[in-house]
Amino acid sequence: MKDYADLLREEFDGYDGLYADELLWVPRLFDYLTALVEDRRLPRSARELINAALAYFVLPYDVMPETALGAFGFMDDLYLCADVLRRLLNRAQLGEVLAEHWDHEPPLHELVDRLLRASHQVLGADERAQVLALAGLDDDVWGLPPHTGERWMQSYCDQLRQELADYQGLYRDLVQWVPVFFDFFTALVEDERFPRAGRIAVNAVLAYFVLPFDALPESGMGGFGFLDDLYLCAHVAHQLQCDPELSDLLDEHWPHERPLAAVIGDALAQTGQALSAADRELTLFIAGLGDRRSADGR
Repeated sequence: MKDYADLLREEFDGYDGLYADELLWVPRLFDYLTALVEDRRLPRSARELINAALAYFVLPYDVMPETALGAFGFMDDLYLCADVLRRLLNRAQLGEVLAEHWDHEPPLHELVDRLLRASHQVLGADERAQVLALAGLDDDVWGLPPHTGERWMQSYCDQLRQELADYQGLYRDLVQWVPVFFDFFTALVEDERFPRAGRIAVNAVLAYFVLPFDALPESGMGGFGFLDDLYLCAHVAHQLQCDPELSDLLDEHWPHERPLAAVIGDALAQTGQALSAADRELTLFIAGLGDRRSADGR
């Protein structure tokens, strides 16, 4: 399966539609954010902000769905990237790390100001608030209507499902749970009842799916490379299930007849056999859910 970054670049290749000058920054900002999130100097609070932006890219029904609007539908993703970068730029202690990874012109702060102005022209105040709410950065505004229109491009989960349906290698039956968990987590994120603490953990999972360099890269390992993603899904789902206040919500959104607890147990047991302890620790660290001490010990 192609890296999500490659899929983005293909989507914008030759795009000359509305706000092309701004939207053509989307693949570069995606690359920049993934480089930042993989920098071990980045504090967890900054990593949570970046995870929110990366996770938003793969939500099937966001404020401006790409499946209906094509490349122009990334305008809300662009707004969220710019908003997150503005928040990071306001943290003086991150200046060195942000500058080290930025190798484009104009300077980052100038570009962020420009992108925020452009996205404000397209997205109204209510729509911008909905973007932040979906990303878990603002809990005050909801009411996002479901989209039911023509699909101009496949969603990321469509491509994920197709990739794994064709996979015939090791742990084939196990990795078929990956799209099920993906659907489950995106449904939770889009439910206004889902608390912010849970949203932060789920954003970490969804962001991990699109990182180009994770513990087991899919681009080099095919379906087997999703075992670390599955481990992370099961790990976070187990944490959520330990909260009795979330029980009804989790059951409501779990899309399979087999009980969630049974699937979590099997997934943790089998990924525990397939992945070394170091790989599991590295997965949690990259997702921002583990400490760097265990990852450094690899």
